[in-house]
Amino acid sequence: MNRRVLVLASASHCVNHMFFESLGPLLPFLIVTLDLTHGQAGWLGFVYYVVYGLSSYPSGRWSDRYGRRILIMLFLVIASSATTLMAFSSSYTYLVFLCGLAGFGGGLYHPAGTALVSAHFEKIETGKALGAHASGGSIGVLLAFVVVGGIASHWNWRIALISLSFLGFALAICFKLLLWNSDRHPQNEKQEGLASENENISSRGLIRLLLYMLFIYGTVMFIWKGAYTWIPTYLKETYNLSSGMAIMFSVILPSIGVFSNYLMGRFSDYYGRKRSLVLVFAFLALAFFLLFLGKRPLLIPLLVLMGFFLNSFSGIINAYVGDVIPFKLLARAFGILFAFSFCIGALASYLMGLISDVSSLSMSMLLLGIISLAGAIVSIIIPRKFTV
Repeated sequence: MNRRVLVLASASHCVNHMFFESLGPLLPFLIVTLDLTHGQAGWLGFVYYVVYGLSSYPSGRWSDRYGRRILIMLFLVIASSATTLMAFSSSYTYLVFLCGLAGFGGGLYHPAGTALVSAHFEKIETGKALGAHASGGSIGVLLAFVVVGGIASHWNWRIALISLSFLGFALAICFKLLLWNSDRHPQNEKQEGLASENENISSRGLIRLLLYMLFIYGTVMFIWKGAYTWIPTYLKETYNLSSGMAIMFSVILPSIGVFSNYLMGRFSDYYGRKRSLVLVFAFLALAFFLLFLGKRPLLIPLLVLMGFFLNSFSGIINAYVGDVIPFKLLARAFGILFAFSFCIGALASYLMGLISDVSSLSMSMLLLGIISLAGAIVSIIIPRKFTV
């Protein structure tokens, strides 16, 4: 049962990130077809990501009350339906509404899926399991660029959206047949290794812990979304690459992430979440600072280094929360953290664009390095009683 849960949750996470990241490779086609300005195109992404983030909090509450599987099924059905309708849209206003609806559906997944996986594995295996789950998300990012972008390039963007929605509906059927009727209610899920000593954590202690983790999650998402949005453009302008070559080099990031989330999640099982988190932030800061220097011979090694550590957070921080938050509040806590972090991520690409206009894109990249360094420092000072 545990393996089945992990496989289906990871597949759902993969599809979720395909929805989440498909707008990027589709925007050039939408701009031409619907005659959009860059501001209008950017607004589509902003609406999607903000609604995505805001819907994460009610998802956490509903998951604790009604069960994780229900929320995952709702994500698959709502996001797939909205994506299907987007394929037949010819109105910008209607497209904005459907982006919001797709974002609402997509935002239902993370608290439910992460809590579902956490509840089925012992503490010693949680990092490894959530790392594998996060690797599913990395595969989704990769497929969004390669498959969705490829279909849009060779046929058209409407066929790409229909193909994506078909994948979501197919997974919903598999989920219903293979997992829906097995110990569906969260009270029936396994609870091994869920830090029983924290079941009676005080309200004050819980709030302090959440404040630390809000900073960590927000920092991670700002770096992650800012990097994935601007790295292709940065490579084109700083390293004098063509658009096609810049995108091809950028694919290194999610490709390495397929392995790094699992490896670092497993690493954190044996060497501790806090040490692992400090290590990832520190190496990522180094990668951004070196990339800022623009040394062409170092480009591919730096992208490999950045791809590894940029995609190493999820297994660590999600296992971290699963270790220290009481089981009865777990999905709700994930809801708060994901809602905050995805809203921060929605602002990242816009704020970095503003900084680039005022100063330069290189300064925006340097900012990501500084934020990574700040993440390492905060990780070091987290009180020992909250660390694993």
